[in-house]
Amino acid sequence: MSNDITVRQATARDISELADIAERTFPLACPADTSSKDIQDYIQQSLSEVAFGDHMSSAETDFYLAGVGEGAAVGYSMLVDGSSGGPAGMGEDLVELRRIYVVAEAHGKGVGAALLERAEKRARGLGRSGIWLGTNQANHRAISFYRKHGFQQVGTRTFEVGKSVEQDFVMTKQLG
Repeated sequence: MSNDITVRQATARDISELADIAERTFPLACPADTSSKDIQDYIQQSLSEVAFGDHMSSAETDFYLAGVGEGAAVGYSMLVDGSSGGPAGMGEDLVELRRIYVVAEAHGKGVGAALLERAEKRARGLGRSGIWLGTNQANHRAISFYRKHGFQQVGTRTFEVGKSVEQDFVMTKQLG
């Protein structure tokens, strides 16, 4: 059995799988003090099959699924061109990497890097000079991952998870 990582663009047929991965992975990105209710409320509102369907119907949004070998998908990313809320003063030449999540069993296997590489390729294809994202300030694993891949912190923002208001770092990467 091969351990090669494959990344492909997700389609409407993948909505159920995207929602399943999101439900399994989003809690991993939340601080320990975020309540289970707030996490479940966010998942129901923003990571449901209906929410994925709404996002997928937008021409500005691309989803990618990643798998290892011939198994089921173990991660996904969401890239949004033309999103608002990006870093002030950075212009409108950046695309937002809104989500990049990998199931815990696949951490450290290069899945996140493969998803990021595909996002960067798409951003270049859109003529964008860079990527921006927000990640929770307590998500040290994600922060380390992004720094390892050339992202720099350029600011902060708040992010609502249910009724909880979380603090994010805003990070950018310029593409060569």
